[in-house]
Amino acid sequence: MRVESENAPVSVLVVEDQLLLALEIEQNLERAGFSVCGRVPDGESAVERARSLRPDLVLMDIGLSGALDGIEAAQHVRGLGIPVIFLTAYSDERTVDRAIAADPYGYLVKPFSEAELRAAVQLALRKHERERSSNGRNGSQPHADVHQASAAESAFRFDELARTPTEGTSAYDALSSVPFFKDVGRVLLQKIAQTATVASFRSREVVAPEEGANVRGFLVLTGSLGLVKTSPSGRELIVESVDPGDLLGFAMALGAHSYPVRIKALRDSTVVWFSKESVERLVASYPSLSHVMLSQVTDRLTNAYSIARALAHDNVPVRVAATLLTKLDKRQADPRRPQVVAMTRQELADTVGTTLESAVRATRAMEEDGIVDLSRRGRIIISDQPRLEDIARAGYRVDEGV
Repeated sequence: MRVESENAPVSVLVVEDQLLLALEIEQNLERAGFSVCGRVPDGESAVERARSLRPDLVLMDIGLSGALDGIEAAQHVRGLGIPVIFLTAYSDERTVDRAIAADPYGYLVKPFSEAELRAAVQLALRKHERERSSNGRNGSQPHADVHQASAAESAFRFDELARTPTEGTSAYDALSSVPFFKDVGRVLLQKIAQTATVASFRSREVVAPEEGANVRGFLVLTGSLGLVKTSPSGRELIVESVDPGDLLGFAMALGAHSYPVRIKALRDSTVVWFSKESVERLVASYPSLSHVMLSQVTDRLTNAYSIARALAHDNVPVRVAATLLTKLDKRQADPRRPQVVAMTRQELADTVGTTLESAVRATRAMEEDGIVDLSRRGRIIISDQPRLEDIARAGYRVDEGV
């Protein structure tokens, strides 16, 4: 699989008619190291751009308006030898049957997480690379002849590639899709995978108890885990959230004899567990990984100090603003560009340490002022980061009682 070829990152064309979702997909792809070469809202433009730009992969929304829907456009794109992953809000049998006939390399049902998107792209690229290599060795016809495969073969390929690490893949396959492990040698990664396990948890399910004796390292593949403390009165406070790509769970295995918090799934999640010995071996073998881990943990400590101060002294809007700022991608250079925070208002309230009603009131006031956009369920879109930073510094008046 090619994530980079010399200095050229993998190029992806995004075909999505919902602008905010398209921006979120573009942001997630760039975070994963891919290059978005174009973003178009309809099937006709998708075919035209695919011909002119020749991207390495196309992410195609099925429900497009215009002369060509996503499935019809994908058939044209596949004729160019470019792999396609479908994006859709529908998973009904008829849609799936039509999608299979278009011979896609993956199928993501909205809403999907950043990790699910990244895994689907990597699996599609890997599959496409294998097909090209196989065609080269066997002297096969160009890619268009792949469409001569039987219906049974097409269905099997679709089922295989639609999977993400959440469904039936081995620990090794799951770890291979995580950018953190891209520099780890194959032999060592295989040894670590032999003792690693992949597990799924439902939303609100307890993943590990506080002060549990069996401490292991973990990485979140999909979803989100919360590190939870409970007050003497029984109120839960999310002191940290661990999302795909976060190394905090991995670092928790180093030196700890018990978890200082209860770990709980904030939404349906998939996790890879590691033994303490595996974590220690990996860190010892790859000091550069230790540096990345230390950098993330240091950033978390800085954020934790800011939030602790806010909890003690600031009103709810200030705490909401400060918490949302800690969730933003600091690598994004332009603060005026919208960023998407995958968090419900209930999760925000639990993190801030307030009631749901107060968190809703504060975010609604920010939405009325154009600072955030709450139009997508389970997502808080930061539309005006500079003004959010002003609130975190100087305060913000909403309603009495917040």
